[in-house]
Amino acid sequence: MAITTLTMDPMAALRPLVEIARRRREGALRELARRGIPPAVATRYGVGEGVRPGYVPGRLFRAARAVGLVWSRARWRWDGGVVYADPPDRPRFLAVRRRDGHAAWGRRDRPLGLWRLAPTHRLAAVVEGWVDMLALAAWLEAEGLSHVLPLALGGMPTPPQEEALARLGLPLVLIPDGDEAGAEWGRRLAARLGAVLFPAPEGLDPDEALLGRSPDPWRAEILRARAREREAWQAALRALLS
Repeated sequence: MAITTLTMDPMAALRPLVEIARRRREGALRELARRGIPPAVATRYGVGEGVRPGYVPGRLFRAARAVGLVWSRARWRWDGGVVYADPPDRPRFLAVRRRDGHAAWGRRDRPLGLWRLAPTHRLAAVVEGWVDMLALAAWLEAEGLSHVLPLALGGMPTPPQEEALARLGLPLVLIPDGDEAGAEWGRRLAARLGAVLFPAPEGLDPDEALLGRSPDPWRAEILRARAREREAWQAALRALLS
């Protein structure tokens, strides 16, 4: 995933484009539903759909080109992609997921999803990707675990993100991907933050382990074959978070 780091707030000028994406979200909701994420959860997190605007004022177009969101008026990097802005009303970070690749822009100085922190949260569960975070939010809601705050850090957490987690003052549970890179991600963060480590089953991403869905037919068949394993893993996670 390509990440563009900017010294200025990249979303200040691009907020109108983000609002367009959030209003035209039907395709993005369908794509996430194929992964088992209900439209209500995706909408609550402000997910949108990357579209090519019909007319973009010169100032707005120049801002989009400056951050790498657009190459030309006819070529927008987010066309047809699922767009996540964090927080959705005043975004500081913007991520786009397409079938042919992913990209992100903006400030990575706090965990994604932190804008949903409420006094009722007693624990935070942390995953790598923002799609995994949406899947975790859907699973927590279905399980009635509203006291758990789902967060995402990305594959390469920044020191400010880690510091923000440490200042959060909540017990932390890390749920890394079930591969070697995820294991290293989890071990490193657990040691630094004193967090509990609860990796996804081997070879699975958290969204797959939690919701048992994949738009890839081959992955979907694997998930069906490992249903009992996933159920046992979910039961252990439920007990840990309760």
